[in-house]
Amino acid sequence: MTGTFGRLTVLRQDIRERRSTQAHWVCECSCGTLCIVAGNELRSGHTQSCGCLHLEVTSSRGTHRKTGTKSYQAWSRMRRRCSDTTDKHFKDYGGRGITVCDRWSNFENFDADMGDPPSALHSLDRKNTNGNYEPDNCRWATAEEQANNRRNVKLFEVDGILQSVAQLSRSSGIPYLSLKKRIKYGWPLLEALSTPINGRRTTL
Repeated sequence: MTGTFGRLTVLRQDIRERRSTQAHWVCECSCGTLCIVAGNELRSGHTQSCGCLHLEVTSSRGTHRKTGTKSYQAWSRMRRRCSDTTDKHFKDYGGRGITVCDRWSNFENFDADMGDPPSALHSLDRKNTNGNYEPDNCRWATAEEQANNRRNVKLFEVDGILQSVAQLSRSSGIPYLSLKKRIKYGWPLLEALSTPINGRRTTL
């Protein structure tokens, strides 16, 4: 497929898309944003921009303008790191096959599903870090919650709650490095959390 559809110019086919038999295309919007759109969405005229056109239309009607909001910025960055090969984060997202669902090619749908973040400390996070950006796999989370959700962070279950070493250190009062070494050297978790630094075992 080639050509321009509304504000979208087709650049190339997205060969990474495997979720359906429908071909998807990498497009550049006239505002400069890259996005991935299903071919039928382009041909039908249902999708004519990265979402900026709809925002302008609703803004002219007196509805809330959200271009500069934290939720809009999160949406824009999400799409860039999944589709723009020049983005510095692409290798960790689009380069790993992480995609944005068709529904979220439009900001209004993303906004309807996610709403505004609860605070300035929250940002967009995927519950399954190997999963795609879609309503069931995304949430607003704090930096600590996201850190605990990284692929390389080991979590321990205490009283039915999964926690990182850093969280366990704060709740137990055992210094982080001491607790980390206790776990590394095979201390039973409950003993590692309950034995004071000056307790019966030598502090590591």
